[in-house]
Amino acid sequence: MIGKKRKKQTVNCIEVNGDLTQDPEIIANGFNNYFVNVGPDLAKKIPDCNKKATDYLQNRLAGSMYFSPATDEEVLDIISGLKNTNSLGHDNIPNKVVKYCKSELAHIICHIVNQSMADGVFPELLKTAKIVPVFKSENDKLVNNYRPISILTTFSKIFEKAVFARLSDYMEKYKILHENQFGFRKGLSTCTALLQLVDELANSIDHGQTTVGVFVDLAKAFDTVDHRILLQKLEHYGIRGVVLKWFNSYISNRKQCVLVNSTISKLSNIKCGVPQGSILGPILFILYINDLTHVSHKLKNIMFADDTNLFLTGKSINEVENEMNSELAKVNIWFQANLLSLNVKKTSYMIFGNSKNKTANIYIDNILLNRQYDTKFLGVILSANLKWNKHIDVVVSKASKNIGIIAKVRHLLPQKLTRNLYFTLVHPYVNYCNLIWASPVKSVQLERILKVQKKYCRLITFSNFVEHSRPLFVRLCILNVYEIHKLLLLSHIYAITNGLTKNEYSQQYYIVNSDIHQYNTRQKNNLHIPNCRTSTKQNTISFQGPKLWNSLPMDVRSSPSIMIFKRKVRKYLLNEVQ
Repeated sequence: MIGKKRKKQTVNCIEVNGDLTQDPEIIANGFNNYFVNVGPDLAKKIPDCNKKATDYLQNRLAGSMYFSPATDEEVLDIISGLKNTNSLGHDNIPNKVVKYCKSELAHIICHIVNQSMADGVFPELLKTAKIVPVFKSENDKLVNNYRPISILTTFSKIFEKAVFARLSDYMEKYKILHENQFGFRKGLSTCTALLQLVDELANSIDHGQTTVGVFVDLAKAFDTVDHRILLQKLEHYGIRGVVLKWFNSYISNRKQCVLVNSTISKLSNIKCGVPQGSILGPILFILYINDLTHVSHKLKNIMFADDTNLFLTGKSINEVENEMNSELAKVNIWFQANLLSLNVKKTSYMIFGNSKNKTANIYIDNILLNRQYDTKFLGVILSANLKWNKHIDVVVSKASKNIGIIAKVRHLLPQKLTRNLYFTLVHPYVNYCNLIWASPVKSVQLERILKVQKKYCRLITFSNFVEHSRPLFVRLCILNVYEIHKLLLLSHIYAITNGLTKNEYSQQYYIVNSDIHQYNTRQKNNLHIPNCRTSTKQNTISFQGPKLWNSLPMDVRSSPSIMIFKRKVRKYLLNEVQ
């Protein structure tokens, strides 16, 4: 409808063994050789150290995990939850075909899954991955400038989802993962990680302290996981017997081939790493790096899967610099012991706060790290001064580029579908981590996003470009950027005060006044508003949240469920006088 066609990527020429070639088979096999050897080649370059990976493991779990049998209903739910993609694994069977036949297949697959878990054997036919190289940037003749996209078979995903559910429940029950690991865990997300980090940084600024953050970049993190070390760590965490045998079968003897321009390479054996594009790969990697937190008691870790970041706070920049360099030396030894390759050139550091006049020399392995003033952290542009102008620039740019699409198709579609396009093309950018960057509630920068939203509302409703926008927002039931922030913040507080989330860190900030003093005042049921010294701290949700919550009508606050609460808040915000 918008007249655009998806560009099909072709690789016509590539450098293999120092020579340029256009032969399809040589190109496919060249990619395959590079992708399958990138992990082992990086491991060979890691220097030996006097530590073993198991030296860092603590608190060995006495109990052991076991596989509970799967049911037909569980397998049916897993198949129903598969994405409707047309991408084909090595067996050339798309998800859609399996989903169409799910009623007939569920019992059969359930039987095979249970047999697999009982015997501790992962089927060999499900261990083959098809790799599609996707160009990243720079020279398109070099294989290292391509990202491998791994496509596994549909049946492999069903097996993995069944095991993933059991492994996740086991880890949560025994609290195996460190509290600051936010990746692939129930009730935690990138937003949760950012909330905690920003609040702690604001606290240090509010107390006149200095914080240095090091943003670690691991080279081909998933591809370099050593199988022997991984199995040792799994055993330490109580994954033993038949369950450990199953995971050993799952990661060993895996194969891959590369598809380039309809040409498939030969099959190659994968020597190390966890499967890319898999369900279990990320959670196995999380377990692999879980003991990194035992290296230093001074460093604060914020981790999201392979995204590892280290922070240290002190009274002065000199103190923080000396301690950070000392602790990073320990961290570097841990990476060497675990055969993980650190990309020092892409690893950088930031000094947070009013730090323009502060300087520091931060080293890893005697290499000076680059200092950044802005960095992309979990999809948000994080600035050293904790202002969000750079991120808002990105949101405005991405939200604005689709105005032309709405303008083209609004004459062809009913208003309901055009509104759906807004929620597809614009809303995700305005909504993602809005809880962090859209505070304070009023900002000149946020007005730029509001202007973009107004344009969309006028386009959808065929209104004049100067028509008052508030009635249009109400008619379309679209929240503006300020109201989205309020909805997310109030829902966040409701979930915490009603015990619906595992975010223990934020619980300390939402305390009822009656828990602090015994005075029978009209404010006793309101949330306590903390004292803040700086505007940086006042702009965080730990300060803004209680103020907003206390202004909410009591009948909305006392909603019996989170869904009812959100519905009431949305109605309240749309009817609120602007």
